[in-house]
Amino acid sequence: MTTQLTPADLQRYVAEQSIAATLITDIGDTPTVPAAAAALGVAPEQIIKTLLFLVEESKGDEVSAQAVGPTLVVVISNGESRVDKRPLADHFGVGKKRIKLAPASV
Repeated sequence: MTTQLTPADLQRYVAEQSIAATLITDIGDTPTVPAAAAALGVAPEQIIKTLLFLVEESKGDEVSAQAVGPTLVVVISNGESRVDKRPLADHFGVGKKRIKLAPASV
């Protein structure tokens, strides 16, 4: 069974770990780093982004034999940086073409 965490759980963790951070849960529709930076009144390099990838496992490997569908992977990155799929592909033992950005519906 998976435990669903909430923004309150994250805020509690930030406080417990003495992390200097402000949790902002909704700033409206900001599909790009420049839009998010403008909405918050900060520089783009101060933005982090969370991306969800789907890893399509190769047929016949140990992971896909147990899995039902793709593996979901969250990547947290500096807002201005591009995420290189190669390290993800290497970690899961698949080709880069099997790493896809999840659609918004996921």
